[in-house]
Amino acid sequence: MKQLDGDRHEPLEYAGRDTGLTGAVAEALTRNLRIGYAVIAEDCTIVQANPVLEELFGSLKGRKCHQSLRNEPQPCPWCRLSHAISSGTPQHCPDLATTDASGNLCRFRAGFFPVDAPDGRYALKVFTPA
Repeated sequence: MKQLDGDRHEPLEYAGRDTGLTGAVAEALTRNLRIGYAVIAEDCTIVQANPVLEELFGSLKGRKCHQSLRNEPQPCPWCRLSHAISSGTPQHCPDLATTDASGNLCRFRAGFFPVDAPDGRYALKVFTPA
């Protein structure tokens, strides 16, 4: 393995290795900053959600975003999900207010970030407190 600058350093291969720290840092940030996120498919189905969102809204996997987070039968008219996926560029929507599973009012800012995966195109919807 090649060393950097001849000094005692970790091998170059180390940079690409997942040590688990990245996931731990991401979890600490989202939980402590109360950032919720969901991976959403083009048809508005939630593929994955983090514990912050699930603590507020219950189990979300397999449910439609607009039904589970806004209790609406149709996608929200201002939703930027499809535009984020089709354009490949991040999108932001207006601040939103909704009621969580306990009936408490929640206010969020939301952004959509495109995710291209081997099995399809998705958007990462990130919720930050407003």
